[in-house]
Amino acid sequence: TGKKILLYFWLKPGQLILARMGYQMMFNGLTGIMGFSMFGILMGIPGNGLGMLVLLVAAGSAAAAALGTFMAAIASVSGNGAGLSAVLGLPLMVPTLIAASKGSIFCLQGGISQAQMYLAMLLLLTTLVVSLGYILFPYLWRD
Repeated sequence: TGKKILLYFWLKPGQLILARMGYQMMFNGLTGIMGFSMFGILMGIPGNGLGMLVLLVAAGSAAAAALGTFMAAIASVSGNGAGLSAVLGLPLMVPTLIAASKGSIFCLQGGISQAQMYLAMLLLLTTLVVSLGYILFPYLWRD
C-alpha cells in the first residue's frame, strides 16, 4: 500500500496505466518478433507477405499486452484477484486471438488484402482497450 500511495502522489492514474501498457506492449512485441524470427529460422521464412506477417505479430502482441495490463489493473484495484480478471478478460481476449490467427493464416496463404482487414481489427481493438484503460482507470484508482 505504501507503493500505491507514493504512486498516487507522483503520477496521474492515466499516466500510470499508459506507462504500464506501453512497457508491456514493447516487451510482448519484442518477444513476439523474437519468436517469429525463431519460427522463420526453423520453418523457413515465407516469401510473400513477410512484412504483413511481422505487422500482425507485433499488433497481436500489442493487443494481448494492452488487454492483460487492463485486466490486471482492474483486478488489482478491485481486490477480487484472478477470478475477476479471468471473467472480464476472456470475452476480450478471444476476438484478439481469433483475429491474430486468421490474419496470420491469410498472410501465409497469400491473401494480403484479407490479412489487412484483421490487422485493422487488431489495431482498433488495441486502441479501444488503451482508451478505455485511460478513461476508466482513474475512477477505479480513486477508491
